[in-house]
This record gives sequence, C-alpha cells and structure tokens, in this order.
Amino acid sequence: MTTSILMSRFFNIEYTGGNSGLRVFTKNKESKDLVIFLDVVPDNPSTLGLYRAMRSDIIRNGLSDKVFLYPIICTEYYVLLALWDMGIHLDYQFSWMSEVENAVKEKKTILEYIPRGICDYRESFRSFEKQCKLLLNNSRMEFHNEGISIWKSHII
Repeated sequence: MTTSILMSRFFNIEYTGGNSGLRVFTKNKESKDLVIFLDVVPDNPSTLGLYRAMRSDIIRNGLSDKVFLYPIICTEYYVLLALWDMGIHLDYQFSWMSEVENAVKEKKTILEYIPRGICDYRESFRSFEKQCKLLLNNSRMEFHNEGISIWKSHII
C-alpha cells in the first residue's frame, strides 16, 4: 500500500499486513512498550468490533500502561488531503477516476455520488476507504514507487 511504503520509509513502523494478527498483542499479558495503530473504518462493523475487543483485552489483562491502542480512520484519506493541500494534482490512469476523487472530496462513496453502472470496478467502491486506496494506487505519481521522492521535500 502506498501509505505503508511512505510511513515505513520515514518512521520506525512494522506493518502486519492487516488487522487480523494484532489481537495477539492485547491478549498476551507479557506485552509491553507497544503502540498499536489500528485501521478502523467507521462504515465497517468488523473493524469497529475488533477495536472494541482489543480495548477490552487491554483493560482485562492489565495492559493499560504497557500497550497503547490508537484507531486510525482511513489513513489514505488524510494522505490524499495532504497532497491536495500541497497543490499536488494526481494524474490517474483512468479518466473516470476524477469522479471518484470528487466523491472522496465530498466524503461520499462513488455509489452514492453517481448512478450505478456508470463505472465498472465495483469492488473498489464498496467503502470510502477502498476508494481512497483506489485513488492512490492508480495515480501515476512518483511517490507510489519505491523512491517516494516527492515526499522527501515536503516532510520534516
């Protein structure tokens, strides 16, 4: 993921490749000195449930001063906002993606924004987060590549 590459390049972060393996740290009473950023999507009951379960684990196992759990709500959205705020225009591989960008800017899913059947690629429209990832992953911007050179001049 673009955001994973970006953040691991500039911060000491380890990615688990998803939320599913994280609960082991909140169930283990020996866990300590951990900061967990959990990707929580408001329109996804599964991620909300996982956050609540992990929070309960931390309290039940006496880890409140050893394991710190922070929800991140759609990191990709904030990356897009930062890019747009810097005046960076994303050059998408497909012309219809400008409609997806408009929907994201209005904080809507594309299925709310335009009638069904206008765009294909429906799997990427099932949530707001998927749309944000779609925009970043289908941009022709250099930051998507390993170099991430566009970011080096804007961070720090």
